Amino acid sequence: MSRWLPILVLLLAAPLHAEPINTEQVLHDLASEDFNVRRSATHTLLADNRLTVEELAQVYRRATTPEQRNRLVEVARHHFLRREQEALASAGGAGSMGVILTPQMPLEPGERPAPGSVRIAATFPGFPAYVHLEPGDTITALDDQPLDGDAEVQNRFIAAIQSRKAGSELRLTLDRNGQTVKVTMQLAAFMGLKQIFDSTPTMLQGAYYTKWSELRGKYFPDASDDTPLKVDLSTMPRMGTAPPDAQMRGQDELVRRQAIEVAQVKRAETALRVQKMRLHEQAVERAAVEARLRVIREEAARAEAVPAQPQRFIRPQEIKPARVPPPDQAVPDPGEAHDE
Repeated sequence: MSRWLPILVLLLAAPLHAEPINTEQVLHDLASEDFNVRRSATHTLLADNRLTVEELAQVYRRATTPEQRNRLVEVARHHFLRREQEALASAGGAGSMGVILTPQMPLEPGERPAPGSVRIAATFPGFPAYVHLEPGDTITALDDQPLDGDAEVQNRFIAAIQSRKAGSELRLTLDRNGQTVKVTMQLAAFMGLKQIFDSTPTMLQGAYYTKWSELRGKYFPDASDDTPLKVDLSTMPRMGTAPPDAQMRGQDELVRRQAIEVAQVKRAETALRVQKMRLHEQAVERAAVEARLRVIREEAARAEAVPAQPQRFIRPQEIKPARVPPPDQAVPDPGEAHDE
């Protein structure tokens, strides 16, 4: 029995193989007329960290609609970037959810601050917020502690997240379409966010963009980043026996909400670009000051390198007395004119 014990221990310690994807069920849900079913199926795929790009490519080859293909490519991109950020997170450092917050507007004179909250404008694929949060979510509590409602609530929230280590657990309470939702996530690395993305969720840094483009061309040859996921209003849930004008108002409301979310993302991206420009200007000014200081140091170093000339003191005996004319010799007055 003792000789089989090590083998038994290894078998128990080895991870179990993930169950294969139920391709038919996934494709059925991704093509459902019910938007909530499609969104739920997508969320299930995003949350399954066992999935690989190769497995998703097999499902993609059997997809028949643009909606199915777009969602599968979205999931594959997320898991590709998730593995990249997990490799960077192994080094530790400050934590990150992977979000862009809606810029906080200054209060008008006499306006009282609203109850403490921060609003999600966008999430970064590959990071935990992409699975657990949605644009438009309003975070009201961190680790069951309500957020303070003042002008610095957003800065304090960011500082609280970055004060935690990558890999630590985070609990959030948020408002989603009027419903209170509690989520728990494991923080990624803030440094990974800076290395993978160029300010916005749609712009990858050079090396990661190239790597994803190669994978996309290999496994999803007819997919493109220029065809983002869109909601097909014609396949929205039917509104029962509601009159046509009520259905139209419902669709108009959906379009309005999406337009608001797109505008929020654009404002957040603009704020990030402005901040990036300011940081660049500060870096240029700092480089100019450092260059000037370097010139001053070099000039001081050259001045110290020149040997000092020895000082020569005159001895008293070397001083010659001034010539005094004899008393009988008249000294000409410099103020008078003399004929030569």
